[in-house]
Amino acid sequence: MILTIRIVKNFEYGVVKYLVLKDLEETVKIGELKERLKKIIKTDSKFLPFRSVEYETIKIFSFPFQNKEDNFVINLTKDDEWILDDEKTLKECNLENECEISFFNFQMYQTFKENPKRVFDLKKN
Repeated sequence: MILTIRIVKNFEYGVVKYLVLKDLEETVKIGELKERLKKIIKTDSKFLPFRSVEYETIKIFSFPFQNKEDNFVINLTKDDEWILDDEKTLKECNLENECEISFFNFQMYQTFKENPKRVFDLKKN
């Protein structure tokens, strides 16, 4: 299975770095995937600017060949269904080959969701 991970550092400024993981087994638990992602962020130099955030939540962004949200940073809908449980496997979460998921800090997400305006979307006076 191939997954595209959107590592979200900042919602308001749209700071996202993409990571493609290949050859994932469907039996991998979400908790294990989070630990793997945290290790990559901690050890891979291209993620150096992303180390200041405590990442702990994974949410589905989109399924292959389906419509995507207008917000390119995160999908703001279906929190109950699409925020993934650490104890479930990729298969149990219905993740398919080439799904996109987001990895982010939940408190930052909640703050952004209350007022989902990106800095570059605001009109200049």
